[in-house]
Amino acid sequence: MGTVTKKIQTGIRMDKSLYEQLKRKARSEGRSLNNYVVSILRSIAEEDKFANLVIPDELPEDLKQLGKGIKPIPKERLEQDERLRHILSI
Repeated sequence: MGTVTKKIQTGIRMDKSLYEQLKRKARSEGRSLNNYVVSILRSIAEEDKFANLVIPDELPEDLKQLGKGIKPIPKERLEQDERLRHILSI
């Protein structure tokens, strides 16, 4: 049996032309307007939050020490977890 996801109903204001454009795109994909808009918002919300993170070439010593307590990650887990590979830049 699937899990129950709590949803809220909300109203947003937008230009009529944007509304019509979204309706057309949703219809062209055979989806409801709600489903189409929620999928767009979800993809934006799930974008990589660290895409613009700049990591210095040399880390401070205290951060290096923190890394020593991390156990090696099994190869199988790395192969299965795309987000982890991205975070580790491998």
